[in-house]
Amino acid sequence: MDTRQAIEHCFHFLRANPQRGDVWGDFASALRSAGQTEHALRALRTALLLDPADVASWFDRAALLEDLGEPDAASYRRALLLNPQMALIHNNVGNCFNDPSPLRHAVALEPGMTEAWYNLGRVSEDLPAFERALAIQPDHAVAHTAYGAALLGHGRMEQGWREYEWRWQTPLFAPHRRYFPQPRWQGEGGTVLLHGEQGFGDMIQFARYAIPAARLARIILEVPEPLVRLMRGIDGVDAVVARGATLPLFDYHCPLMSLPQLFPDPPPAPYLSAGDWPALPGHGRKIGLVWSGSSQFHDHRRKAVPLEALAPLWKIPGVAWFSLQLGAPCPPEITDLAPRLTDFAETAAALSRLDLLITVDTAVAHLAGALGRPAWLMLSLPLDWRWRGDWYSSLRHFPQKTPGDWESVIADLVSALDGWRR
Repeated sequence: MDTRQAIEHCFHFLRANPQRGDVWGDFASALRSAGQTEHALRALRTALLLDPADVASWFDRAALLEDLGEPDAASYRRALLLNPQMALIHNNVGNCFNDPSPLRHAVALEPGMTEAWYNLGRVSEDLPAFERALAIQPDHAVAHTAYGAALLGHGRMEQGWREYEWRWQTPLFAPHRRYFPQPRWQGEGGTVLLHGEQGFGDMIQFARYAIPAARLARIILEVPEPLVRLMRGIDGVDAVVARGATLPLFDYHCPLMSLPQLFPDPPPAPYLSAGDWPALPGHGRKIGLVWSGSSQFHDHRRKAVPLEALAPLWKIPGVAWFSLQLGAPCPPEITDLAPRLTDFAETAAALSRLDLLITVDTAVAHLAGALGRPAWLMLSLPLDWRWRGDWYSSLRHFPQKTPGDWESVIADLVSALDGWRR
């Protein structure tokens, strides 16, 4: 029975038997599979009114809210109270809230549960947990990729980059894999197409590898249009092409984030340059601010700082604030530069006029680092591997003390700014 048939079957059955809580739960599952999340939530609400002791409905409600980016600890707690021996619930709780304790409980209950071992590795940066997951399921591409990222975070670069190549076999990356008749570049001469991958920040971070690549071959760099003008300033790159435009002839190709396997020692920052920008208004130190990344990424809420949490910053004397935040209204305390930031070259020019940037984990943070401009990063837990190591010398990190704790981050910023202004 396909999803549409399941929905119709449950609908017709419930018209005659509206008191069947278990069927309301099945109806919700079918609606969720069809992407009808609001209808699925209403069906689950009815299921739980009819049967408040239904573990599956509490679990499904929590999982559905998690899918919507609105994690609900109460629903997971209720499910655990009803069935504390269900490893899958402990796994989901640990994964949702980045808490290793429920994940350790999950693997104790079900030692062969690959997902729980993988999630434990991701949340706690526990390399043996990844290795246990891969021992159980050696072809688990997501676990291999996350293991690679964890190895990179631990400084084990050669093995980390090798494992990270599994990304192309994961559901997240496989649809974006590029296929060309030309072979993958392994360091030969000729003309090489380097194509950007993942987010803008990743392309900015790994564009540095075009510099050593250009010593071996003629380099064509393909990136999204907003990066084209910025990337034209990289030493040695012969041409920069917008993604979707007609490509020049080339002999080989390589994704940007596969280049570290060919060049183990990354060129240091700065490796990008900024153009001119008019003088900014206001007196005192000039600080730029970005409080949220792109909503296109599945975990952007975890990395975003609620605007109201930043209020203590406005009270710091002698500072003029400027927003580089795209697609969001500004509080009255900030001058909004966003309408003028038409591409990353313009953003780079704006950064050249600021004394400091304060930002979350987003592309502008990588841009500041690649330009050698001073920036302070508000980082959520667990820390992303991209912020480990010596990628950028001009950046200072302000990580959360516990997952979701932005209050302490802002307090640390206020204290640091007090000393920085003097």
